[in-house]
Amino acid sequence: RLGVDKVDFFIGTFHCLCAKMLRKIGPAHGIKVNFSIIDDKDQIDIVMQIARKLEIDISKPEAFKIINRLNFYRDGMEEFDWVEDELGLSSHIEIATAYLKHCKRNSLFDFSALIYENIKMIESDEDLKRKIQNTFKYIMVDEVQDTNISQFYLVNLLGKKWKNIMVIGDLDQSIYRFRGARYQNIQDFINMYEDCRVISLSKNYRSTPQIVK
Repeated sequence: RLGVDKVDFFIGTFHCLCAKMLRKIGPAHGIKVNFSIIDDKDQIDIVMQIARKLEIDISKPEAFKIINRLNFYRDGMEEFDWVEDELGLSSHIEIATAYLKHCKRNSLFDFSALIYENIKMIESDEDLKRKIQNTFKYIMVDEVQDTNISQFYLVNLLGKKWKNIMVIGDLDQSIYRFRGARYQNIQDFINMYEDCRVISLSKNYRSTPQIVK
């Protein structure tokens, strides 16, 4: 026992946290509380539907490329110009633009948008930012080597006031670079918080010597 009667806390994924925040504080910023969350398959289906409406003939691999670039621009906190440069074809750019408008008009959030829109919403409202930062007094992030730029940005945005942030990670276990994960976030964190304490867990208690070897 912690010796306290009640502790307000949240345990979950970045996307779950951001969905909860959007439903709670989003309505004051024009976001409907009953918005829907769409997955990768939904994204592809919507892009194909938009292409048909625009009378643009694209293949599923092309639709995947459009979605991939849209996800990466928000995961990487880029501007939309980055998407235009990456896609190149004016028809693909037209579809990408229409996709974002479609999602906004129909209150649809894909996984990249959940985090990206939270960041934009918090940064656009100083009063909201103060309230949010006062709420998140202690933050712990596990598997930080698997975080992307927007997730790392969000952690530091939420924890900026109190700086009570603990991150746990292993450079050797970074396997999600293809999804935008940056193991460099670990070193960036150390550089950002020069007075942070680094605890190295060099003893392996999980594997036998044969596996380690």
